[in-house]
Amino acid sequence: MSLDNTKLLDFLGEVDKELSHKIVVVVGGTAMTLVKVKPSTIDIDFTIPGEFYDEFVKVKKIVNPGFRVDLFHDGAVFTTMLPEDYLTLPTLGVLRFSQIYHSNFVILNN
Repeated sequence: MSLDNTKLLDFLGEVDKELSHKIVVVVGGTAMTLVKVKPSTIDIDFTIPGEFYDEFVKVKKIVNPGFRVDLFHDGAVFTTMLPEDYLTLPTLGVLRFSQIYHSNFVILNN
């Protein structure tokens, strides 16, 4: 299944309804698709701060997206570690969906 920008935003909106924290770090093709550098992706990749990881796993089961969602811990992305201060580094973009999703999605420039 190919996931374009609209499908990604729909999924993030559903996830947002269930999360108590309001920050998600997207990486890889997911990030490139959200900023329209790439037309679509085949899966969704997140790196989740450790304190929110278990909650995100539960939310993923609740939302049950029907496509692959990969979760990584504490700045890990595949087999690469982001810098320790990855949550405070300048980003390619912080997309604020205050009227739609009430969330911040951070897209790291890699």
